[in-house]
Amino acid sequence: MSAVLELHDYMRSKLAWQEAAIRDQSLSPVTRLIACQLMHDLHSERRGAWRSQDSIAALIGVDVRTVRRALASLVASGYLKATISRGRGHANFYEAVFSGASNDAENRTQVSSDEAENRALVSSDTAENRTLVSEKPDTRTPPYQEINLKPPYTPQASDKEQPEPQRLSPESAIEVHWKAFEAAYPLNHATPSGMLRARLAFEGIVDGRQATPQALIAAAAAYARKRAGQTPDRTKTPYHWLREACWQGHKAANCNQPRTEFVAAFADAEIRAAACRAMGDPATVSYLDPAAWRAVDRVVVCRGETAARALRERAGRVLQAMSVRVIADAEEHARLISAADVRAA
Repeated sequence: MSAVLELHDYMRSKLAWQEAAIRDQSLSPVTRLIACQLMHDLHSERRGAWRSQDSIAALIGVDVRTVRRALASLVASGYLKATISRGRGHANFYEAVFSGASNDAENRTQVSSDEAENRALVSSDTAENRTLVSEKPDTRTPPYQEINLKPPYTPQASDKEQPEPQRLSPESAIEVHWKAFEAAYPLNHATPSGMLRARLAFEGIVDGRQATPQALIAAAAAYARKRAGQTPDRTKTPYHWLREACWQGHKAANCNQPRTEFVAAFADAEIRAAACRAMGDPATVSYLDPAAWRAVDRVVVCRGETAARALRERAGRVLQAMSVRVIADAEEHARLISAADVRAA
């Protein structure tokens, strides 16, 4: 009796089919090798293998006629069911079957009548000896014991509301310094969030020992004196002033001096007006106002090469007509700015 492979356990059936074909000594080695190859191609959904004879011959390295004889031997031995298709490639459909080994009912061991009589029944115990759940004695003991770990709270006379402890110092030192800095700084258009950012920057500078609070307060007062009465009013917010004044310890890329804040317009009003007409007010504020003015030889000293190049390209002809030169010298620029700050103070 022959049967196809079991679908519910297809892998185990395939391995058992391969083992039976390999152990069959009536088959040639090539036939057993082809059976092993077809075992890998068996698919549970297709219930078989679809492979051409030419492909099997090329894979194993034998002639096509040898493959045909081997397949015919597997079919004759009861291991395959072949569906021959018409076509150039001879792609046949092969279905693995068991011959005789799948009949498990014939191979089962029958139980004799004597053994069946000597077996003990599951229900051999009488119901009288069993203790029902409802007949168990009641011990009057609850399944759990209630324990009150915390007795009910009774208010005491001494449990009056205690006043909160007063702060020994209503304001810390950093708060006092920040209020002094905020009072010394000129009026500006900073928002509440901007003032919070400025306070965080102020605290970071003081905590990092990059500058003393007194130095920051004095610099803010000097900045307020410089901005008093100047038009147009371009007073910076405290946060931007702290960042651009470089209290945080940043250094310029082309010198060893800290960056200096530039708050006032260019020193020479005539040169500034001519440059403003040539390149506009935004470019003048960006490139000319931060520059220093050396009146002895009529030289505009820029801090970096970028500002100097922008002035030459945008207002070079106007400045040349006024006999003004533009150079880039960071050290000279820092010296001139420091001297101007001393004179202003």
